[in-house]
Amino acid sequence: MSDGDESSDGMALAVEEARKLRKKNPQHELLDLFLKADDDEVWEGFQTRFGKEGLSKEQRGCAPAQAYFWAKYYVALRDANQEIAT
Repeated sequence: MSDGDESSDGMALAVEEARKLRKKNPQHELLDLFLKADDDEVWEGFQTRFGKEGLSKEQRGCAPAQAYFWAKYYVALRDANQEIAT
């Protein structure tokens, strides 16, 4: 499995958790990454929050850094889903 595959897999997991969260709470702040996808400030905020610390903007774009980002974001979405009673 290449690093790009891991990043894509992490994104797919996050998207699925985001769909679940949207059904429970469509206004949840974690959904802003998808709901405001064209907003550079939102993207940068999420990169700062879930990305690996100390990486430059260029380094954050590489596959291992993106895999790390999507994995951390997925965990936050999963935790939010678990906190909300169904």
